[in-house]
Amino acid sequence: MNQPIENILAKYFAGEATAEEKTLIDQWKRSNGRLYDSYERTYNAKFFGKKEFRKVSPLIIPKTRTLNTTLILKAAAAFVGLMVLAATMYFYSQTLRVYHVNKTASVERIVLPDGSEVFLDKNASIAYKKDFAGNFHRNVKMTGRVFFHIFRDVSHPFTVHAGILKVKVLGTRFTVNRMTMKTQVVLTHGKVLVSSLKISRAVILQKTGDQVVIENNGREKENNIKAALYSSWMGRKIYFNECTVKEVMDMLNDSYNIKVNIHNPGFLSKKLFGSAPSDDPRLVVDALSQILHTEIEVQ
Repeated sequence: MNQPIENILAKYFAGEATAEEKTLIDQWKRSNGRLYDSYERTYNAKFFGKKEFRKVSPLIIPKTRTLNTTLILKAAAAFVGLMVLAATMYFYSQTLRVYHVNKTASVERIVLPDGSEVFLDKNASIAYKKDFAGNFHRNVKMTGRVFFHIFRDVSHPFTVHAGILKVKVLGTRFTVNRMTMKTQVVLTHGKVLVSSLKISRAVILQKTGDQVVIENNGREKENNIKAALYSSWMGRKIYFNECTVKEVMDMLNDSYNIKVNIHNPGFLSKKLFGSAPSDDPRLVVDALSQILHTEIEVQ
């Protein structure tokens, strides 16, 4: 067995063991019948409907036992205690883990236990845990594109884990966009600290529109962009108002990992007006092509 028997027993008694684990337990039980019965009684004595943990009286060992028997009983009691602890940890970890994925076609709003808000783009997800007392320690993991509006708590900084990146914040609004080959952070308001093992130093974003894009190979890009353009996805539309063609091209690269090429460089400084759906970046490219009356190459 690659894991302690008590861990497998915890899942076995809960009806959550795999077929292979069930076979291992059945084989082990044939030569450890009494110990198995002891584990089962202990498990049933400590868990009931609400998955609460009961306090159990300590095992009393009679003084008349021989030394060897006493040692055996103590070892068995310790082994049972490990099994119970493993079972407790397993069930609490299952109960206290919260995971949510947006399976809808629109942006979904989630309120975290501390009052902070997150807005999930379609197919984006967020996950966090609570401790045994039900406390939320302001640590979350995410995938996809998520906008965060964090409740300020100076004594408890908020941390976002997005693949290779970690974003620490006290209270602010920002977007984290975790893509396959890179991760983007755009600040809307406040201040965040972005760090990664892939880069040599932490990056501080503290002005509206500050952006950092870090690729999985460690290459990074820092600049200041139009926050309204980069956050317009929350309204399911990308609004081009007062944006240049170059700014929209950069946004497609930064936020959607789509590179486009316009052969006429004179178009790059041209101001745009209008909008396009944000859930399909190809439609944004089509809109650009129609506005400029030119063919746009997607690389």
